[in-house]
Amino acid sequence: MWREILVTAVFLQAFSVYAITLKVKNGKVAYFRCSDGKVVSVTEAIYVKGSCGDANALSVVEGLANGKTSYDLPVAKSVFSSTCAANVDEKLKVKYDCVSPTATATTPNGDTADVSCDAGQYITITKAIYGDTANNCYDVNAFSIVQSSCNNKVTCSINVDSATFPGSTCSPTGSEGLSVAYSCTQVTGQVYTHWGSTTCGSTAQLLYSGIMAGGPQGTAGSGSDYLCMPTIPSYTGDESGSAESERGQLYGIQLGLDTSDASSPFDTSKNGYVVDCAVCQILANPAVFMQAATNTCPTGWTVVYTGYLMSETATEATATSKGYACLDKDASLSTDSSSDNAFVYPVEGKCGTLACPNYTDNAELTCVVCSK
Repeated sequence: MWREILVTAVFLQAFSVYAITLKVKNGKVAYFRCSDGKVVSVTEAIYVKGSCGDANALSVVEGLANGKTSYDLPVAKSVFSSTCAANVDEKLKVKYDCVSPTATATTPNGDTADVSCDAGQYITITKAIYGDTANNCYDVNAFSIVQSSCNNKVTCSINVDSATFPGSTCSPTGSEGLSVAYSCTQVTGQVYTHWGSTTCGSTAQLLYSGIMAGGPQGTAGSGSDYLCMPTIPSYTGDESGSAESERGQLYGIQLGLDTSDASSPFDTSKNGYVVDCAVCQILANPAVFMQAATNTCPTGWTVVYTGYLMSETATEATATSKGYACLDKDASLSTDSSSDNAFVYPVEGKCGTLACPNYTDNAELTCVVCSK
């Protein structure tokens, strides 16, 4: 038994939208409502009674309701082109999401389509058509191609040509254009530190960059973790600037490498270089973690970056453990230093309770940062 109007709202936390279902009889009204600046995006529309109805109901409802914060749709034969007899009462079933407002861009063949969102947002492609509407020829894979290039990024650029869209049915090619619709969604992912980089890549947003810092090597006290310190700090003006022996101390962390190790996976000429860092926020994935001793992520997780596990020296009797950090294997190390106050060194796996030959004795341990 159909109810007169059935509305079911389910909050989808991962995408911060509401999936809403409407079931409405002929002669009644389907009410579309969104809030918080979001607009309607219809995903399904069926206008039927038994084996008859309007096969184009989705395009009809999309054209009327999409992009609006609210819309009242009369469910009537005059709105739809139904194959049912005049005395048959159809029913409308609609599913829609409330999404961020959609922007559109149209780019001719041979140009570059640039798609961008504001800081703190990421791109979701909602529509992409590459073709020539006048000649009714298209690349049916355009939507997936643009999605793979742009989704979850802050900005993206697409070359509008047959090389990017090889499936075009236009002959000869060259008359096509690219039409893209997309929404900008607020970043909601977790924050992580990318050690050895001043950037975050395409699926995360940079909050700030700086240098890796920690307590002095070979002394007790100070902090027990590594910090990403901004390049330009802020002070209130009330700081004394006088040294006090009991206070904690922070130094920039340098990379400690054995310059005589010809088999090292590191560029040993970078021994003593200061380690850069970036604090990043994942755009769409709500979880992020670091896994040691592997450079691949579990099934269903995305690699953020891979590298090598680093820690403070193990040879200083008074050294304090500051934890472990995953240093990017392609670390950008631009500043050499002779200060030699604090270092991180590669971490080696040791046979014993770590089972060998699964582990290799004394081999540097890899690491990976994953998100989902």
